[in-house]
Formats: sequence, structure tokens, C-alpha cells
Amino acid sequence: MLRLKFLFQLLLFWFLLKGVSIKVKSNQGNIYDAINLWFEQLGLQLGLQLKLEENGHIQLNCGGFSVTVEVSDLAGAIFFYSKIIELPKEQQAREAAYVNTLEANAFGILTNGAHLALSEAKDAITLTFALSIEAIDGSTFLSCLSEFINTVKGLKDKNILVQDKFLNPTQHCLHQLNLGR
Repeated sequence: MLRLKFLFQLLLFWFLLKGVSIKVKSNQGNIYDAINLWFEQLGLQLGLQLKLEENGHIQLNCGGFSVTVEVSDLAGAIFFYSKIIELPKEQQAREAAYVNTLEANAFGILTNGAHLALSEAKDAITLTFALSIEAIDGSTFLSCLSEFINTVKGLKDKNILVQDKFLNPTQHCLHQLNLGR
């Protein structure tokens, strides 16, 4: 996983160094072409072939979890989403997961601006993020994708949505900064 994070950061640095900036217009061909170009460049760095499927989706395997990227010309957005936890079957544990999810969403602190949500099938909690395609460039796209992947990993590693006692966002931030007791 560290290798993937390092490669994302290296590629982002390369984009910034080269000044790669592909502005996207709001017609479907340009959106898909630009994003496929960014995925192609990322894939070259990672030794993978990455390309959006015809439905505008790509699922990235991030070592233990996956992140889906969905391009929606209709919504004018690129969506990132990933399953964080399966919801427990037992009602009391399920309610605790809902409470923890709501607390983790507060102010976007623990989610780095992304949002925790109930999956369509209502059997899991997912992390979601929407990025406007109006004036996106390659470096912004890859930076947001990298940050999203790191946020998913952090939430999954800390297992915060299934803890019995959840820290409120302020306590969590202090804990992260080693300022809490």
C-alpha cells in the first residue's frame, strides 16, 4: 500500500513538474478522453493498464479494498466511492455503526471532506466524494484521487465505525495531533 501511495505522490509531482493541465469541457467525449489520458499516464507509472469502462466506471484495486471512479457527464461530476464497512446484522451493533457514521461525518474532519453514506443496497457504509468536471486538470484529479484512497485506508485501518466508544471530531483531531490525553 505504501508503494501505491508513493507512486500516486510521485505521479502527482511529475504532473506538477511537467505542468500538465488538461481543461475539461462539458461534453462527454472530452471528459472521458481527458480522464482516460490521466489514467493511462497513471497506469504507465504503476505498470498497469487503466481505462474507464464504457459505462464511465473504473474500479481500482488498492490492496485490501477497492475504489470506484465514476464519470457522470449528466451530473457534471466525477464520483469516487469505496465500501468502508459491511453493516452488522445485529440491530444494536447496526445502530452503533449508524451513530459512529454520523459522528465521523461531522464537519468532514475525519473524512477529509468526503462523506460517509449508506450504500444503495443498505448493507454497507461507503465513503463518497464528488469532484466537479467544469475546470478540472490532471494534477487536481490525481491529487483528489490519492487523498481519497488515503482517507479510505485510514478509515479502514482505524476501524472507527465499529468502535464501541467513538471520539467526537474535536477529540479525534487532538488525538491525531498527539494533543489529547
